[in-house]
Amino acid sequence: MSYEMLIGLEIKDDEIYNSYRKAMKPILSSYGGDFGYDFRISEVLKSQNKGEINRVFTLNFPDKNNMKHFFQIKNM
Repeated sequence: MSYEMLIGLEIKDDEIYNSYRKAMKPILSSYGGDFGYDFRISEVLKSQNKGEINRVFTLNFPDKNNMKHFFQIKNM
């Protein structure tokens, strides 16, 4: 069973964000993870927090254990 996480962010600088994603890809891959869907959002109709969101994407992992270990990374 694969595991997927939905993430919403406010991206203020696409160039910096793209550099971050490029650097994160090998780290994510080392845990069997990958970026799934990726959307630029023009309008948020409902939100459960006060923060702005203009980007939504998914992170996919082959299993719960890989996802758990990825998020437990300490000071790289």
